[in-house]
Amino acid sequence: MNLQSVPTDNLYKFMAVSGLVLLIFSSYFPITQIRQLEGRSDELELELTALEVEMKQLQVAASRAETMKRPSREEVRLLRQTANELERRLALFKVKKAILDRLVRQSKQLLAWMLIGTVGGAMLSTVGFTLWYLRLQRFQDDAIRAK
Repeated sequence: MNLQSVPTDNLYKFMAVSGLVLLIFSSYFPITQIRQLEGRSDELELELTALEVEMKQLQVAASRAETMKRPSREEVRLLRQTANELERRLALFKVKKAILDRLVRQSKQLLAWMLIGTVGGAMLSTVGFTLWYLRLQRFQDDAIRAK
């Protein structure tokens, strides 16, 4: 490429096109990511609801076993097994709840970045196109009209 043939308005074109690319990317990419996060969030909410129901059933079984006056060894074993299962389910519930909270935070961050990128891209593009027209294109249009 011959450096003498490089147009002098590259900076303005670059600003305008970069702004458009940033605007489009900032609008499209976060939306696709948010949709994926929402799908994962819905799955986790369903799992959490199922875990809550199972925990309530285990608590009812444990409270029923505790009301026995003289439980047998088998009943004591079942009670311990139920208590262990309840603790395991509670730990699983806490982990899934933390994952769900993290997904919610990520979606909020994506929305913020989407807003910043969209506004920044629109501003960059507007400034680029405006400068391109005011400093270059207007004079080229006048020269063409004069011919």
